[in-house]
Amino acid sequence: MYFLVVIAAIAIISYGRIYFFNDIVWDDNCWLLAAYASSNLEQFLNTGFYELRRVPMGAFLYYLFSLHKTTNHPYLIWHTINIIVQVITPVFLYLFIKGLFRGKEALSLFIAVSFVAFPLDYTLPYLTVISYRIAIMLTMISFYLTVKALEKDKPEYFLFLTAILMSTISYYAFLEMTIVFEGARLFVIGYIFYKRDSKGKFLIKDTIRYWLTFFLFCIPLIIYKLTFKPYGIYEGIYKTNFLFPLEWKEHAKMIRILLFYQWKIFWGYRGDVRFWTIIISVLASIVGYIFLKRLPNIVNGITLQSNDILKNLYFKERLF
Repeated sequence: MYFLVVIAAIAIISYGRIYFFNDIVWDDNCWLLAAYASSNLEQFLNTGFYELRRVPMGAFLYYLFSLHKTTNHPYLIWHTINIIVQVITPVFLYLFIKGLFRGKEALSLFIAVSFVAFPLDYTLPYLTVISYRIAIMLTMISFYLTVKALEKDKPEYFLFLTAILMSTISYYAFLEMTIVFEGARLFVIGYIFYKRDSKGKFLIKDTIRYWLTFFLFCIPLIIYKLTFKPYGIYEGIYKTNFLFPLEWKEHAKMIRILLFYQWKIFWGYRGDVRFWTIIISVLASIVGYIFLKRLPNIVNGITLQSNDILKNLYFKERLF
């Protein structure tokens, strides 16, 4: 519980400054204008979402941007939704890793905090991609529920079905690309049964049996995306290239972007960095490292002290 509070606090501190930003950026301008120009959902979807083949996401954004027309506090609502999503996602990422790797709380905390520091999507003021953030959040919840459903000898089918539902909503309604996480889920399920001492053909059988349900729900979307391409003004932007895995130059380019491009962007802001910012950052890193090293001992010490206090209380007093 203590680690969850730490993760939530770090996320709120990291993203809370968005409340000072009350403006519309990038593609949000055209979608907000489309919301004002449309008198109903059908007209809004005709501004590009039919052509993009993203009708569910378009319906969600229509009601999201319509808040600008129906309320006097749209930015407060939008930013609050963003903050909630950005807090819930690393929290469930922590719970998922913690449940998968028992006794690795420090590793789970590090991964969750790293996700806060380097999220998959850091364009927080960009409202159009809030659907992407929600999709990632639903995927993390789905993975956590998968672990909880299968970690015991008798599977929790309600949790398992809920995990399927969360996963399906994420890529059918919000972001198709979250479908790639289903490949990782195969290994997660396999690891769960491996920890339960399932070996050989029994391990393969159990893994495939439970993963197959997730995969079957993916098939209609895969067929749809391969069959029906964007058209109109968006024609040709999402091409299918089955030989892409063999294009090593493109892979090298992506690796170069992932490894170095962010540093190039940061280097452009070097003039905004002050001397005291560097000093405070170094001190914060040192203090944070020392604190994280001592945190498990602190938590264990608090637990032992609590147990000692309870032992010295009469049973009647413990109830109060």
